[in-house]
Amino acid sequence: MTELASNFTIETFRSGDIIEKPNTKKSRWYFIEKGLVRTYFYREDAQVTVMFFSEGSCLSVFEKYYYNEPSKFYIEAIEPTQIYALDKKDGDRLRSKYLSVAELHRKMLTQYLMSAQEHLDLLKYESAEARYEKLMERIPDILLRIPSIYVASYLGLTPETVSRVRSRLAKRGPKEPGSNSIEKTNW
Repeated sequence: MTELASNFTIETFRSGDIIEKPNTKKSRWYFIEKGLVRTYFYREDAQVTVMFFSEGSCLSVFEKYYYNEPSKFYIEAIEPTQIYALDKKDGDRLRSKYLSVAELHRKMLTQYLMSAQEHLDLLKYESAEARYEKLMERIPDILLRIPSIYVASYLGLTPETVSRVRSRLAKRGPKEPGSNSIEKTNW
């Protein structure tokens, strides 16, 4: 375990700090100890939020990490955040040396891919209200920590639409307990 731990660097970020920018050479995995981050890119002049990650989550920019290609993605701290960062070369070496590290890596990739697929399905098939409701079911504790402009961007909605949906849902009241059957992963 000492060898494993010695490969990580601990980094601290303030709210609004950019952890990783597009088109940089750095290729790393990040493990979030404390805080909340988002990945996003620019479409024309607007930021498009792709995913949120909180305590206990891991993330990377896949184009850079796996294909050594430039990426359009930013990683930004939404609130004060502490992460453990692992450089690609160290991660590759540890995965080849330790089966448990390779298995953990596979599980993290699977979780990330499932979350990405769920997000795509949400955008393609659900109404504005259903999108917000599913996000509330999925990450109620985290949703309160995310600025509404990022929530709107993530859901493919305008901030005004999110405000209207929140208002309608508040008037309707909470859902029945136990109605959430979705297991929590990163969103």
